[in-house]
Amino acid sequence: MNDYSEITIAEVYFKLWAKHLDFVLLLKKNDLLILLKGFEKYIEELDKAFSAFSCLGLSKHSAEYAPKFYAGALWSTLDKWIEKGMEESPTELGELFGELIGW
Repeated sequence: MNDYSEITIAEVYFKLWAKHLDFVLLLKKNDLLILLKGFEKYIEELDKAFSAFSCLGLSKHSAEYAPKFYAGALWSTLDKWIEKGMEESPTELGELFGELIGW
């Protein structure tokens, strides 16, 4: 069985951007990294497919805000990682992200 934990999802997100580092650095250089904040629609689809928010124990009301919250948090963490010179691995970022949001 696959592990679809929150940390795994965050780790996959950071691995994706580490793999496409040239592209994400180009976005950052041109002040276009904000385009990645639109990721919330994909988070909504993940929730539909895996009932992620109910697994997290979120209320229906909180779940309405969750896609934007997680998209913003992932985007901001990615932005900070780039600013720091990409010192951490995607796995370390996934763990850090989980710690920051209390997973």
